[in-house]
Amino acid sequence: MMRYWSMIYPICLFFMWSFPHALFSHSISNQDSLFLLHQTLGSSECFGVAFGDVDNNGTLDGIVVNFQGQSRLWKNEGNGNFTSTGQTFGNGTNHGGELADVDGDGDLDLFLVSTMATDKVYFNDGIGNFTNSGQNLGGAMDFSVQLILEDMDGDGDPDALVARNLHTNFLWINNGSGFFTELREIGDTTTYFMSVADVDGDGDPDVYLEYQYQPDRILLNDGTGYFTDTGQAIGFAEGDGHGLFYDLDDDSDPDLILTNSIFGNSIWLNDGTGIFSPSGSVFGSGYGLTVLDADMDTDPDVITFHPERPCYLWVNDGSMNFDSAGVIFPGDQCWSITPEDVDLDGDIDVVAGNSAFNSGTTKLYMNQSSPSTGEVILPVNTIDNLHVYPNPVIRDVTIFFTLKEESRVKLILYDVSMRMVGLLAGGLYGQGEHRVMKTLDGFSHGLYYVVMLSNDSERMHRILFNHAN
Repeated sequence: MMRYWSMIYPICLFFMWSFPHALFSHSISNQDSLFLLHQTLGSSECFGVAFGDVDNNGTLDGIVVNFQGQSRLWKNEGNGNFTSTGQTFGNGTNHGGELADVDGDGDLDLFLVSTMATDKVYFNDGIGNFTNSGQNLGGAMDFSVQLILEDMDGDGDPDALVARNLHTNFLWINNGSGFFTELREIGDTTTYFMSVADVDGDGDPDVYLEYQYQPDRILLNDGTGYFTDTGQAIGFAEGDGHGLFYDLDDDSDPDLILTNSIFGNSIWLNDGTGIFSPSGSVFGSGYGLTVLDADMDTDPDVITFHPERPCYLWVNDGSMNFDSAGVIFPGDQCWSITPEDVDLDGDIDVVAGNSAFNSGTTKLYMNQSSPSTGEVILPVNTIDNLHVYPNPVIRDVTIFFTLKEESRVKLILYDVSMRMVGLLAGGLYGQGEHRVMKTLDGFSHGLYYVVMLSNDSERMHRILFNHAN
């Protein structure tokens, strides 16, 4: 399974499953001190940040996708401090972008979509210098508003799903060398937002489409990149909002969180086959949303945002009830909230892309709830220790653990947003020391978590995955 860096608004990735609920929880007593302003990243009305290690040095760099000015590459100095490289992209009307290895050479390339220019692909030379591939995808006035890079046709390379407001959505098929030579159409002409996950459990990415002026839709993939509408009417025809796949009820299938500016934010539960029904839980109202574990209690929280209104933090009590923690990032009114652990300290930091209604300044906020060490120890019963070597991981990794007694064990890999991306091992293990050796192919640079479940015990270890040059 391939993993790509997603950026605009929330993290919209294939297999968006949440981290298992731990045996403890806490509330946020002062949300103003949870995130502290660290630095600004320009003032050109940012529509999100594409994070990834573009120069292969083990840190997460960011391409700030700007709508009122050219998009720009910012290099991470290694501690979450960013410096502009001077490299710029696009014509100042970019509305979305992602980093992924589209040409198969082992580094992260850039795909940008634009509302008033053709969409572009830039190839990376391996050390963070990008060259325009010469592709002009779509038309100059296609109004491309969002991009998701994912292997939609099952051939092992990332394809490009583009939401085009006022036009039919595009699915560009990658030929394996980074050139998107086959075009397919998906959905209708009123899409403004998408999310991708395997909703029916058949191993391929399905699609949620947020429509304007009509209920939203779920489209099932046949495994080769052709889609069938399930006929479900999700959400409401009135009101602005977005939706994100996330496993909220811990049953190993992706559910939906929807925002709506009129009827409020809601949760739709998946029955495991891709059929969704409302849970009855409604909280607040909003335009866009980001899902992240803001308070490090291992269940997903939500930040809602609006270009003309304040951002709000909604804290999950562990039972899909979201309580308001009030306004977060006071004074900000945002088109985008991009979560990422930019300083690799184990918690999720946030980039807030302010709208032109509110200065257009892009701000990086650092999360203050982080553990300071690589290992986060949850309540332990049968597990004696958990260790990962080497760390950072290039490709091959060995996981060492010791059991106090014979136990049934699962070793699970989660990404930085606490979503399951792979099962590393499982089965009955005896008392004593054990090792599991794995080869991790197809994963992007960045922070991951190895989580060990043993009977009623849990332990987690943070690892940094870094490709060989």
